[in-house]
Amino acid sequence: MYQAMYRKYRPKIFGDVFGQDKIVKTLSNAIKSDRISHAYIFYGPRGTGKTTIAKIFARAINCENNTDGNPCNSCKSCEISNEKECVDIIEIDAASNNGVDEIRELRNKINFVPADLKYKVYIIDEVHMLTIGAFNALLKTLEEPPEHAVFILATTDFHKVPETIVSRCQCFEFNRISENTIKDRLSEISKFEKINIDEEVIDNIANFSDGGMRDAIGMLDKLAAYENKKITMTTFIDLNGLITEEGLKDLTNTIIAGNNGELLKIINEFNSGGKNIIQIITQELFYLRNLIVSGYLGGKVDNILKLQSLANEININMEKIKKSNNPKIFIEILLLNYISKNNQKSTESVENTLGNNISQDQNISREIIFDDKVIKKEDETQKKDFKINNGKELLNSSELMENRINNTFATASKEFLNEMKEDFERLREHSFDQNNGYLVCDLLESSIRAVGSEIAIISYEFPSLAIKNINQLEKLEKMYYKYINKEYKFAIVSDDEWNKLKKEYISNIKNNKKYVLQEEIKPLYKKDKKSDIIKETTDLFGDIVEID
Repeated sequence: MYQAMYRKYRPKIFGDVFGQDKIVKTLSNAIKSDRISHAYIFYGPRGTGKTTIAKIFARAINCENNTDGNPCNSCKSCEISNEKECVDIIEIDAASNNGVDEIRELRNKINFVPADLKYKVYIIDEVHMLTIGAFNALLKTLEEPPEHAVFILATTDFHKVPETIVSRCQCFEFNRISENTIKDRLSEISKFEKINIDEEVIDNIANFSDGGMRDAIGMLDKLAAYENKKITMTTFIDLNGLITEEGLKDLTNTIIAGNNGELLKIINEFNSGGKNIIQIITQELFYLRNLIVSGYLGGKVDNILKLQSLANEININMEKIKKSNNPKIFIEILLLNYISKNNQKSTESVENTLGNNISQDQNISREIIFDDKVIKKEDETQKKDFKINNGKELLNSSELMENRINNTFATASKEFLNEMKEDFERLREHSFDQNNGYLVCDLLESSIRAVGSEIAIISYEFPSLAIKNINQLEKLEKMYYKYINKEYKFAIVSDDEWNKLKKEYISNIKNNKKYVLQEEIKPLYKKDKKSDIIKETTDLFGDIVEID
């Protein structure tokens, strides 16, 4: 049977590992000096060697003749540890075995001495997927482990692992592997496998693998299977559903020009043509990066600030794009929203320029001109920025959020959480609603964190987004009831605030501190008193301006 390249070329000793030199050196020295810890955490992006190094380490600490900390792969212990049926090196996938029962079973068996080897090694992959109960059960084992047991916990989401677990382990951060290292390894494998491939293709594989060696080798394997002759950039583009540089240029120009209709047409053509929309948006990000860098290095690049803003917008939403159930719609809304904001900024820029020009003389009549209409303001002594907040200012937001967070924790359950996740998917159908689509998009930008019987905690990546949505809390809740037909209230926090709340919650649960329902605080909104001039401005301009 054919063996996939990433398995065929998986390192067998520390010396074969690419891009993680510091970790390899530390672990090798620990083995040589016989300073083996009872628990380790390997964390970092996927495909960077966490599980591979865990397996090498497991064999090395059991090897009878290790050299410089490396397993010899020839002694009896190495032969046993290399077998799939080895009962002393246990691999557990926490994604599918994440319950407290599985960890309790592990605890019951861990006290048995190893059958054949010196150490019994438990490699728990994607450990962040364990439930709170499972983590608590694992914690008791890590506190008092038997001498013959070694734990290696691997995760791509280190921040989701409780600090009580982290504090009992030696932690090793796996960094993304450099593009040059990946290129060297791909060139080496291509020679071994006699693959005829353009250097440009290797460069692009290294670029798109995002620091993951496994992904890079997997891509090379796929290209070799697709093309028996020479692998060129045309092969790479066709197989991965990508577009040419000319296509990227057209897409970028359309976005910067603010042509909504043409943008939707282009994206639809990508989708109907079988292109990979996520890979294309990744291509676009790298294309924008190259343009921006070229501009700052002295090249002639138009609209560099707009390009920078677009690249930032795509970059901060990339993870959400990848996780979206319908990436095409997500990308359409994202780019249309960018164009809308960009057009609004352009309008504000024109108005600010007019204001700056006329503010030099404070004793003459001022005029702001828009769409051939004029608002006259006599003898103004100070220039003012006009901003109208779409929502009402919530005066007791801090107290209200604290109250709602407590009440959510008091009644939270996994069933409520799953129900709301399903409801959020239903909300996507209303993303393009003419009146409330922007509210739907604002709510869908959040992450659902905890859900009780009447209240849900949601978080946003940036505090500014959290504040923005707190100020339109009433609108969000009314919109949710309109489309989902459920009366739910929201407690809104930033991602950083949520991480603190989660740790506090876990600590309280461990210490048997219960959350008790409190009386709901009534939201207090600032009364909206508009002066005649503000009302006149609002009537004339609508929602295109904001008044502070």
